[in-house]
Amino acid sequence: MDLVRACAELGVTPSASAREAKRAYRKLVRRWHPDRFANDPQGQAEATLRLQRITEAYQAIVHALGPGTTQPFGAAEGRHEPGTALSREEIERLVRQLGTDGPLDALFKVRVWWWPLPFAFLFLTGPRISRWHVAGGVVLLLAAPLLWWLGRRRPPA
Repeated sequence: MDLVRACAELGVTPSASAREAKRAYRKLVRRWHPDRFANDPQGQAEATLRLQRITEAYQAIVHALGPGTTQPFGAAEGRHEPGTALSREEIERLVRQLGTDGPLDALFKVRVWWWPLPFAFLFLTGPRISRWHVAGGVVLLLAAPLLWWLGRRRPPA
């Protein structure tokens, strides 16, 4: 199948990126998957033929875009057969690519000067306000500019 016909089958332009082609392919697979026509034998046969054409078109586009376009990150560097054990070097390379920081690590690395403000608001507008609530709210209100000033003085992490 030539590239122009393949692009027309997927509904993308010949200048489409691999990401756009994949997105269009997945959308069409969801639409024309034969399992969606389980109660309609004629519709299932038509969907099967349509899905084969869609898959051929997607493979033609991927082939035209060149090798490595459908590979997951890092797969082009070294091939790995499913079901075989990874070497220690391959595991370490994957961990370096993924990183070791979790979402909370990333959150705590960001210097946020405004975090005391919502707490100050809660302290000062709560249903039961005592002088301790007012004192805590004022301290938190004063902490925000202090944290802003300290954040400007230190270099970023």
